[in-house]
Amino acid sequence: MAKDKEHVIHDKIDELNAQAWEIHVTEPKQALKLSSEAKELATKSNYKKGIAYATRNIGVSYRYVSDFETALSNSLNALDMFIELDDKSGESQALVSIGAIYYYLGDYDRGLDYFLNGLRIGEEIGNKEAVTYAYNGAGYIYNLLGDFEKGLDFLHQSLELCREIKNSSLEASILDSIASAYLSDGQLDKAYDTYKTCLEFSEQNNVLRNQGYALFGIGEILFKKGKPDEAKHHFLKSLEIYKSIGYQIGMAHSLLHIGRIFLHLNNYEDATHYLQESLSLGESIKAKVVIYESHEALSILYQSLKDFDKFVEHYKLYFKYKSEVFKEELETKQKYQNIQYEVEKLKQDAEINRLTNVVMKEKNVELEKQTEELEKSYNSVSLLSKIGQDITSTINLETILNTIYKNVNEMMDATIFGIGILKQDGKNIEYRLSMEKGMRYQPYERSMEDKNQFPVWCIENKSEVFINDIETEYSKYLPNMDMAMMNSAEMEDGSRPEEPHSLIYLPLIVKDKIIGLISVQSYHKNAYTPYHLNILKTLASYASAALYNAQSYLMLQDTLDELKVTQEQLIQQEKLASLGQLTAGIAHEIKNPLNFVNNFSEVSLEMVDEAMEEVKRGMGEEGKRDEENEVDRALVLEILDDIKINLTKIHEHGSRA
Repeated sequence: MAKDKEHVIHDKIDELNAQAWEIHVTEPKQALKLSSEAKELATKSNYKKGIAYATRNIGVSYRYVSDFETALSNSLNALDMFIELDDKSGESQALVSIGAIYYYLGDYDRGLDYFLNGLRIGEEIGNKEAVTYAYNGAGYIYNLLGDFEKGLDFLHQSLELCREIKNSSLEASILDSIASAYLSDGQLDKAYDTYKTCLEFSEQNNVLRNQGYALFGIGEILFKKGKPDEAKHHFLKSLEIYKSIGYQIGMAHSLLHIGRIFLHLNNYEDATHYLQESLSLGESIKAKVVIYESHEALSILYQSLKDFDKFVEHYKLYFKYKSEVFKEELETKQKYQNIQYEVEKLKQDAEINRLTNVVMKEKNVELEKQTEELEKSYNSVSLLSKIGQDITSTINLETILNTIYKNVNEMMDATIFGIGILKQDGKNIEYRLSMEKGMRYQPYERSMEDKNQFPVWCIENKSEVFINDIETEYSKYLPNMDMAMMNSAEMEDGSRPEEPHSLIYLPLIVKDKIIGLISVQSYHKNAYTPYHLNILKTLASYASAALYNAQSYLMLQDTLDELKVTQEQLIQQEKLASLGQLTAGIAHEIKNPLNFVNNFSEVSLEMVDEAMEEVKRGMGEEGKRDEENEVDRALVLEILDDIKINLTKIHEHGSRA
């Protein structure tokens, strides 16, 4: 009876797990509920297979609700359980699921490794479902890494297998992946045809999300082919489908692309409407990529409208959110590297526990050592996170440099420390912060033409320099190095630095572009371990982001200053034009009364001449004049002569005006 009851419980657990697996893609929250119930029952009855499959289902379900930390932890635990049970089918599925999680986290190399391992085991045991998912995942990552030939080969094999197992939702996703690969490879016609096939298949099988994907992809291709109106039509249809299923991130991307098309067509009113909708939706779901891309498009729009205040507002927000996305990507990668590290340490601890009865004392010492290392690691991660927050939240270059130096000595021997920034022309490395024993070097530069230097080698090779005994190891990097050159910089007091024995140089890289380097040096041999190298690598990632933000802000500030000068010049030109029009008007108004004065003075001159003639004629006709009358006539002529002189002056000045 007990055995029969146990079988009934196991059958129920298996049924719950099967139901959860069936719906984990379409209804992940319900799948979580079923999986948790199965795990609870399996734990109570000590049904290890049921626990393993329930844990696997919990992992994949959390992946579909975007809780990647919980998803990864459960999936790795499930993998260990399947290995212990020697369940190859579960093992291959767990490997594929873990590969998908690392893909979402942006760790493509590790994701590909898990996909390929899952593929190998799946093929060995003939698990077509696991092999199909593995081919699809690996193919997609190969495309992201630029190996389109291998990626498309894997995806086509995945499609063929998928049609054998008749999984319509997976087939629609694979078709979308193939179309996306063709699009990334520039094969627009093949991408278009594949998206059309994906659309038709998705419509026939009512796979709504992939209908939206296909319509969106067709819209992208039509826009690239110079058909904005047709592209807009497809983006609008994708928007309708996304709305019908409540797929908000898809809606936001469709709105953004519709807005960009209207901007391309110089329809600024509709462009503003759709871009603002995209921005609002992006903000409501906290989709920072959509937010910064919307702000970027709006900044371009307002620049076109010559509304410089709004252009500056949106450009600053574009820069802010893009910087935050970059910072969060770095933090996410560091966070999940720590999870992986923790899981691996737990595995090691488990192995130690199994061997405890044989070598108890030895293993206890080792366990204590590992515990100390783990504690040290967690403390370092906490400190690194704080440093990252401090330096990526400021755009002041001096603050960034001083904060890094202040904290790096807490994690390693950084008796000599320096950050070099590669100048824009790529010809020199500028050291604005270099320290030795707390004393700052005078600013100095290193020429990229001098190939016989560690910093130049580091930048040109985009790789670290890691040395623990400079006398014996320098030749691995610089066979002909001049040791005297290393210490050519002067400190603030004019003294020369001592010669180091251990050193690390790391390039500072942003978007595959070298912006500088960071270095630590010690007077002691064997001062650094791989642990220190990894710590400095994480610090270099934060420093790269912070320096990039600071440099970008300075460039933005220069651009804004130029815009302000241009705007002031335009305003001045408008003022001068208005003043010219005003002067012309005043001159015209003055000219009108002057014309009257000129005419009047000319007529008056003629009348004065006639009066003088009459007076002179009167003097000639009369015979003898008495003396009094003669004096009166002379006075009249004198007055008329003065009037004539004044009128002549008025006429001359009026004519010049």
